[in-house]
Amino acid sequence: MDDGSRRRSLLEKSLTTRFGLRLHMSLMLAAAFSVGFMSNFIMLRAGLTVLLLRWVIAYCAGYLVLFAAMRCWLAYVGVRPFTRATAGSALDAADAYNGPLVWPSVGKSGGRSGGAASGGAFRGGGGRYGGAGASGGFDGNARAGGSESSGGTHGGGKGFGIGDLVGGDDAGKLLILIAVVVAILAAFGGGIVFMIASAPHLLVDVAFGAAITSGIVPATKRAVVEPQWEGSVWHATWKPAVVMLAVLIVCAIVFHRYFPGMRTLGEAFASLH
Repeated sequence: MDDGSRRRSLLEKSLTTRFGLRLHMSLMLAAAFSVGFMSNFIMLRAGLTVLLLRWVIAYCAGYLVLFAAMRCWLAYVGVRPFTRATAGSALDAADAYNGPLVWPSVGKSGGRSGGAASGGAFRGGGGRYGGAGASGGFDGNARAGGSESSGGTHGGGKGFGIGDLVGGDDAGKLLILIAVVVAILAAFGGGIVFMIASAPHLLVDVAFGAAITSGIVPATKRAVVEPQWEGSVWHATWKPAVVMLAVLIVCAIVFHRYFPGMRTLGEAFASLH
């Protein structure tokens, strides 16, 4: 085992024994999705009715929050402190390295307060928008426009093949709408499960890349491949992120095709009698 692999192994042992990495990932994802839901809700209230644009913007906002949350996590576990003075002292300690890798300790009260803060953000988002998220995707709880738009969509399904097969246009549109909701839930649920399940490896990988660039760990060949902590985060999350975004875009296009003029999934469900 080379020096870089040995140091990464020490870091992994330190982080996995001191912290609940899956819990940390769950809180960071909760913060990201809460911001995504709230962003969509605010844009809807502000009058942005283009569902595809609203969903993409909300998704990007949530992904940026995930990046910011991981940066805060790196500071919390002591790998990449915010203050230069703290980073300097960590680097000085690393220069005299002769034994196991020691990371700055974090007080127990700090760990509890950090988890509570992130958990609060998650509960706040879920309490207000969670119910609508199950039935309306990224569309908040905006059902006020459903009664106004329902009349205009009943007659727009002429020639809809699936509707003819199951006995009516509304029945066919209902199947399309359910398929859209299921696809979104499957993509985002799968992405969440993947990131939480792989959190120990993923977060250690991010922390090790950040430790290299901050000077805590001497430079290795890995620093050339991933020169910044942002690169480590992107490398670890881009696959599920791209899949979720692609599914979201396809679902938004299908929704617009069969429910033109509808602003939310909730309005579309309300229009089907």
